[in-house]
Amino acid sequence: MNYEKLISDVNLAFAGNQFEVSLKKAQEAINKDDSKAEGYVCAGKAALSLGSAEMAEHYFKTATEKDKNNGNIFFLLGYAQAMSGHSSKTVQSLTRALESNCDTSVKGQIYKMISMINTEQGDYGNALTNLSQAEDYIGLDYEILQQRAVCLLLCSAGLYPHDKRTFKRCGRCRICISERTCRGSRQNRLCGNTCQYIRSGNVGGMDNDLSYLGADSSNVSYQI
Repeated sequence: MNYEKLISDVNLAFAGNQFEVSLKKAQEAINKDDSKAEGYVCAGKAALSLGSAEMAEHYFKTATEKDKNNGNIFFLLGYAQAMSGHSSKTVQSLTRALESNCDTSVKGQIYKMISMINTEQGDYGNALTNLSQAEDYIGLDYEILQQRAVCLLLCSAGLYPHDKRTFKRCGRCRICISERTCRGSRQNRLCGNTCQYIRSGNVGGMDNDLSYLGADSSNVSYQI
């Protein structure tokens, strides 16, 4: 069976959610011609769908070595690295995707992913900047609204997750909050109202809580 037929079978199996078959066929395509990136990309997608992010990362990384200027492959590599919890590698790959002129359709997703990593690291200024970049490509959606609310509130409240052992996530709005302050009414109000603003889409209403916390959303820069 030639390479093109194997790739066709890979895509057909993948479209039918037969990910194990798709992975097997992709591996056969790689064995047939290991100089082409497409077989590795297909194998990576199948592995990712099977929940094997580490395997997917291996295939996508090899694919970037076969096609060094394909931004879309670097995006897939960054996505797999994010699923594996490799934050620094993720940012490097996603940045390379943007530099390698990836499709416009994925640029918004890239900026959202980087902003999430910024937020996890307590880098709220860059998180807000990347959210603004994402909005330029995909408009204001729920995830952008949610992430922006989280950044503004945590930054203004001075809640920076330097020590992850003292932080936990709210079950409703999913923000990281200090375990020490979580027991207090002030934190309960902050967390509860974050959920409220996210559900209603009323980001402007956060200013009431920011004033309560002795801060103002205008103090947070959206520029680098």
